[in-house]
Amino acid sequence: MGALLRAEYPNVNDVSIDEMCSIIREAISANGKMPCTLLVLDEIQQFIGQDAQTALDVQEVTEALSKNMDGCLMIVGTGQSALNDMPNLQRLMGRFTIKIHLKDNDVEKVVRTVVLQKREDKKADIKQ
Repeated sequence: MGALLRAEYPNVNDVSIDEMCSIIREAISANGKMPCTLLVLDEIQQFIGQDAQTALDVQEVTEALSKNMDGCLMIVGTGQSALNDMPNLQRLMGRFTIKIHLKDNDVEKVVRTVVLQKREDKKADIKQ
């Protein structure tokens, strides 16, 4: 089975933007139509770090996906620190049209209002 997978999907050093878009479209489309899709780039600032080339690569990918997926793909970038505080991410910020900065108390509010509503039996554990 492993040999069959390796033969079908050989390792490659690089994938072009066009190939990436084509593969994503093939993987998630149904009957030639793109579904509404959410792509979350979790901890994007940690992934990019201080690497300007990685920031440029992420910018290029987000631009291509935004243009080539029939308006059906939304990209969300998350991070623990303000993304606009990092020089390598400032150019990338223009690709994300809605910016939401959450504070620690926002996270606590979400835990209390959403999680506790779903799991009544966990209230005592969280209060401790």
